[in-house]
Amino acid sequence: MNIVFGIASYNRPDKQYFLAYLKGLGYKREDIYIGTQCRRDYEHYQDLFGKDATVVYREGENVCDNKNNLLDILTRTGKRIVIASDKVRGLQYLSGGKAVTIDSRKTFDATVDFGYALAARNRCQVWGVYPTNNAYFMKRSASVDKMLLGCFMAFQPNTRLRFDPQFPIKEDFEISCRVVKMGGHTLRFNNLCLDATFHQKGGSWELWHAEGDCVNRMCCERMLRKFPALVTKHPTRKNELRFTGKSRTVAL
Repeated sequence: MNIVFGIASYNRPDKQYFLAYLKGLGYKREDIYIGTQCRRDYEHYQDLFGKDATVVYREGENVCDNKNNLLDILTRTGKRIVIASDKVRGLQYLSGGKAVTIDSRKTFDATVDFGYALAARNRCQVWGVYPTNNAYFMKRSASVDKMLLGCFMAFQPNTRLRFDPQFPIKEDFEISCRVVKMGGHTLRFNNLCLDATFHQKGGSWELWHAEGDCVNRMCCERMLRKFPALVTKHPTRKNELRFTGKSRTVAL
């Protein structure tokens, strides 16, 4: 399949769920890259996962630097690119009122192929999945110009999009809004979601819990200044935002 996967990871050598999922589906080492942002992780991950994935390294300050290094490397392959989190245990679809994990390579490939086809049809630069695996709220539809979840973002080959390192948190919100502001489009599948765990170490978890949520607050304030026409403060949740831009629904 004409696709490569980039897994951004920091200080979580014992939590490589997405790597295990891809291996279970039958993807090979040449299809999977793990991005690290410090030499300690690079050496440790190389020892643990070098036989299952290509481990790459570029010194970075946050997840954006890590993801951008992966994008710089993977765009050279000319293949379609999925950037994902190590905490993803599986891609799920809505079936019979439940979120069901895709456990066959054939179904996974067909789902991804359809994702790219619908994105191309609607001139979308990047596509993703519903932000929660609560089947009650999911629908058999897709939305153009909605915020995407950073744990699974599918980019077009040779994309020029990169994450903004000024957003160590909410980098997915920022890049989604930037695409829309620039006149591009995002595509979110409302019938697809992720089975993902919540880490309690490493990665963005450390920033979410840093100094009384100050990093999250700072990112929210930057978002409000940068995209006043697309986001507002969440009415009830502290240091959270609500997307207020226009979007449209696409039937599946």
